[in-house]
Amino acid sequence: MSIFEPKTVLSTLQSSSVLTLGERNKFKSDWATSVKKRVKTWKDLPAAKASLRPLFQLEWEAEVVEYVNFVWKSTRLHKKGMPPKKLPYDVPLLGPHFMPPTQLHASKRPGTSTVSPEIQYLKPLNVVHPFYYPELAQCPQCRSCDKINWEGWTGTGAREIHGLFVEEAALGLQLRCNAC
Repeated sequence: MSIFEPKTVLSTLQSSSVLTLGERNKFKSDWATSVKKRVKTWKDLPAAKASLRPLFQLEWEAEVVEYVNFVWKSTRLHKKGMPPKKLPYDVPLLGPHFMPPTQLHASKRPGTSTVSPEIQYLKPLNVVHPFYYPELAQCPQCRSCDKINWEGWTGTGAREIHGLFVEEAALGLQLRCNAC
């Protein structure tokens, strides 16, 4: 379990050694643009309109997706046979179970002196991604591992699930097998 505070994570990643000086300048704006685009896509879906998921939950989940995309791009293989890149120490390793910040976290950070009640209603997010579960890179039907493509995040956004102790959400990548 990892407490995921979007502003803290963004600030840490922006100053990390993974980014060059030129990339650091536009990293924050690219991150914000991507989060807004993802939230708009999720919000405009018919299934999302029917479930009435709160906007603050969608925004927080989109921030988690951006973080996972960042660490995945920072460590994924570019050529077969090469060892995977390692995550540097200045990039926090969070997940796959992301916990929202608590009222304590919000009250100890700079900004408004009052804590918004929405933070109490954020649901934890479980992320199913090859960064965390590389063993999932095989087709469930034909068991092929060679012709697998990760197609991107599920287009409908996170699914509500019943956790052991609290209500949660789950989100993952789509797997495509070119063999079957």
